[in-house]
Amino acid sequence: MTPYREFRQSLVRSAAWAVAVGVMVGALMAMGSEPGRDPFERNVERIFGDDKLADIRVVFGYDDYKGFLVTKDTFRAHRLIRHLQIRSFTEVKPTEELAEELGVPADAQNLRIYEGDGKDGERLRVSLIWSSATTDSAKNSGSEYALQRRCSRQALDFMKKAASNAEVMAYIGHSRGGGGPDTYPPETKGVDADGFPLTDFSYYRRTQPGLDALRGDFSKSPHLPHIIAWTSCRSESHFSRWFGNVLSGKEHATSLILSTRLTSYMPINQEIRDQDEGLMAFVCLLHSLQYRQTKSVLEENLKLCEMEVEHNPRQAAWKLVALPSSNSKSN
Repeated sequence: MTPYREFRQSLVRSAAWAVAVGVMVGALMAMGSEPGRDPFERNVERIFGDDKLADIRVVFGYDDYKGFLVTKDTFRAHRLIRHLQIRSFTEVKPTEELAEELGVPADAQNLRIYEGDGKDGERLRVSLIWSSATTDSAKNSGSEYALQRRCSRQALDFMKKAASNAEVMAYIGHSRGGGGPDTYPPETKGVDADGFPLTDFSYYRRTQPGLDALRGDFSKSPHLPHIIAWTSCRSESHFSRWFGNVLSGKEHATSLILSTRLTSYMPINQEIRDQDEGLMAFVCLLHSLQYRQTKSVLEENLKLCEMEVEHNPRQAAWKLVALPSSNSKSN
């Protein structure tokens, strides 16, 4: 058994996994390079800046899990909420001013905001939104269709604002074959052998509704976002070129976490560890900010963000990359 597998098998609960990700490779942290040398570390310095507050926003795209009659983005969002609560993050009620900054009404049913402590008096604010109106996919497309449209629109508005003014932005959802992200119920075409609707990927590849909706928002700020985590399936191959285009005008490099393969999760229990690869990667980034870890530590921890059954020793599931800006001297 390799040390890698021994370590993974020792993480038997999500809380234990979270602590391990937070403190793992402490010696490397002490040996880490001078803060700010690497583009990722420079971006962390920018994030906390003078206000010592990291503005982190997470969008859960509409998630219809094949074979289940319930939607899963609400379930995944509450997985993250449970994790934040375990780590002593406290819920914050949005003010009208903050809600306007986030792009959604203060009373939006799918919005939650949590704040927690970082290092040396720093704070982290995690604002998250999910897309489903209810957990019943049939209702969302039927009797609750109007409510679903509103929730989907609010999630998209939240994402558009995050693309223009968040310091850290994360998307956890479907790639829709490269046409995502998507906060709406999927466009479908026909059914499979089991009678389940088939997502019409040709529609998404042809029209790219998610990318078109966000294209102008990523170019509104010369600086933000500093860090983006895009945890949908094969986000590197689907979206890296697109990100390279829309982020090229920034005044410094943008840090991205991208997936190299299909990402998996199990909609069974509230655990994150070994159950939800996209959430594992985001939580890894969250802990990196909370503990002010170096790039090398984050990269080591990202290697743990895989379900055991999906692990391929020849291909890492996640990549941390820096997209250079047009102003190469300030990257």
